[in-house]
Amino acid sequence: MIRKIVTPPATEVISLAQTKEHLRLESISFLTDFALVNTLVLISHVPGTYTGTTVTVLGFRALVMLEAGTCAGASTVDVHLEDSPDNVVWTDVPLGAFVQVTIANDNTTYYKEYTGVQPYLRAVAVVGGGANSTFGVDVLTDTVYAHDETKISLFITTARQYMEETLGRAFITQTWDLVLDTWPAENYITIPLPPLAAAPAPIITYYDYDDVVPKTLAATTYYVDTYSEPGRIVLNYGESWPSDTLRPANAIFVRYTCGGTAALVPEPLQNAMLMLIGHLYENREMVAMTGAVPKEIPMAYKALVAPYQTWSF
Repeated sequence: MIRKIVTPPATEVISLAQTKEHLRLESISFLTDFALVNTLVLISHVPGTYTGTTVTVLGFRALVMLEAGTCAGASTVDVHLEDSPDNVVWTDVPLGAFVQVTIANDNTTYYKEYTGVQPYLRAVAVVGGGANSTFGVDVLTDTVYAHDETKISLFITTARQYMEETLGRAFITQTWDLVLDTWPAENYITIPLPPLAAAPAPIITYYDYDDVVPKTLAATTYYVDTYSEPGRIVLNYGESWPSDTLRPANAIFVRYTCGGTAALVPEPLQNAMLMLIGHLYENREMVAMTGAVPKEIPMAYKALVAPYQTWSF
């Protein structure tokens, strides 16, 4: 049996900002702690829809400021926030809409903190009512602890991967191929790295002896058991594995998605990950020298992760 990752997680369990706070890194100077970046220019806007420019907020705390100027007549201004993992696909930020601005509440600055985990943020505004409105949107980023970010980001990913392998489970949504030589003797295939996702549904392909074009096992042949841990792909009643003569090795490929969102990772595991990240940050080597005697540095986080170990029988 072989496992090979196809699509790694797009985000991490622990954000850069959370990690910096845990590491208690110090600011360099107040002047360099903050940066003000414009996403929608403060000008008079005619009725229509305006999409702001992208602001990078990865690793920063961000405060979005809607500078509402004068609304003429019955004009309205509706501003909401969107974020993105790749600066291509954008989604609305939950609770990311500002109060609607009208002539009754204009000439005011409105604030909204961005608490999401995506690296990119922008504002989208809609001006209605048939008259011009003056407004702009800025993003104030707290750049405290901005130094050493590349190294810290590496530690975050390393800690997540180490814990996933140690516990035998997936934290964040990711896609894998499980490769088998033969069909199992049982009526099910055990899928590593729970939790197994129901959607997208696993796809099973296999090569017969001619080793040319893979065949796809009909989805009606099996059902996906996401309740068990590890998850399973189980033959439906009356079904059996194909009787084709398979090629000698690596004949069967099961492509599946596992993991979930950061919010579903239990807090003890998040705390354990922060402990491990702190260990990696403070101890850049595997051993420390006590006098002339090398001493391995212990991994104190193990007590937290032990209850979540996945066992196979």
